[in-house]
Amino acid sequence: MKTLTRTKKTTLPFKAANDPPPTVHVKLTLIDGSEQTYELQPRPGTEFNVGTRIDKLLHQTNIALALEDRLVIIPTHQIRSIEVSPLLTKLPDHVVANVRRIS
Repeated sequence: MKTLTRTKKTTLPFKAANDPPPTVHVKLTLIDGSEQTYELQPRPGTEFNVGTRIDKLLHQTNIALALEDRLVIIPTHQIRSIEVSPLLTKLPDHVVANVRRIS
């Protein structure tokens, strides 16, 4: 995969025409401290807009994940945090970009 550099410190993935869509990992940390990690593979030929999905997710009462053999529904009030990686270039407007954690 090629990279496109915006600034000295930030390198974002650059998708060439023949590159497959990147695999996205979603880690849910529940209020009891347990963690669940899921892998999403966007369908080729579609633009995976994580920003739109995050916006919709913030207004839902449940997260529904269709796995190969079952449907998992997690009430959002049971979720402490959601981590999505890699960071994609399309993010919701309310996301503060170019942040570095220092503690």
